[in-house]
Amino acid sequence: MPYAEYEGIYKSIFSELIPPENLANLQQSIKLFENPLDPSQASTQTALPCSYVANAFFFSDKNLLAECQDGLSNTLFFSEHYKHCGRVYFNMFDIHNQDRFHYARSGISSTAPTFADSGYNALHPASFPNADFFPLTKGNPPVSRTSISKTFQNKPTLDQCDSRLLNSSSLKGLQCLLGDGSVTTLNPDVKETIFWALITPNGGEASETN
Repeated sequence: MPYAEYEGIYKSIFSELIPPENLANLQQSIKLFENPLDPSQASTQTALPCSYVANAFFFSDKNLLAECQDGLSNTLFFSEHYKHCGRVYFNMFDIHNQDRFHYARSGISSTAPTFADSGYNALHPASFPNADFFPLTKGNPPVSRTSISKTFQNKPTLDQCDSRLLNSSSLKGLQCLLGDGSVTTLNPDVKETIFWALITPNGGEASETN
């Protein structure tokens, strides 16, 4: 943020004591982190919403690049998500994922800007149905799928949005940033095993994604 002309907001958020006059910054939106095609843009204003989410299967690992044995070009780092999805909104500075399950709650819940977040430490304790859908890798050669046959939602309506899945903002497919810095759009009918192989950094399914 300091390198994208948001230094004032950054300092307000991360200072030890936030002066009252700076509290308004917490309600601001930062356009850099909002997808202009996100259809939930017009929904209720919330603090620091984010349309882009990080792959929890990769970024939850302390070793990061050393563990990316499938190759950077075969591993999805970031993708898109409606910033408001059901009763959940994705906050760029939230570190918890307990509130993904949007069907059983009233009001709006904040959650971390991640996907495939299965609950991997004390701050991410969610389990099904509150956790995201995430890849389960089995077999030899290994194949990754979810517990039920799903990939991502292709431009769902706001009332059909599922916060446990990625949501594309265009009918053309899902915008993705791979680990090698390349950007691609995944087709809505992408094979389930190929999609989830892109989520795992060391699942051993890399040959199928080439």
